[in-house]
Amino acid sequence: MTGGSDWRDVKAKARELDPSWAHPERVARRGQLREQMLASVSGAQLAEIRKQLGMTQTQLGTRWSAPTGTPAARSTSGASPPSTTWTPPNWRT
Repeated sequence: MTGGSDWRDVKAKARELDPSWAHPERVARRGQLREQMLASVSGAQLAEIRKQLGMTQTQLGTRWSAPTGTPAARSTSGASPPSTTWTPPNWRT
């Protein structure tokens, strides 16, 4: 087993091997992919919290006052998703 690599060294090596690594379009695409990954993780965490509370998606949406309908309708409703530090209230009482 080998020791770990410093992330700065890994990125420096990537730039050395592929000079287009730091191209603005590639940087923007990596940012988009990062956001998608974080959204997926946040969704999985929310699902786990919901399951721990014994709630359905509909029940959670109702308690959270989430919009219903198509994704386009939801995106224009003005409702904000919970932040990454969001903690559900004690809804069982």
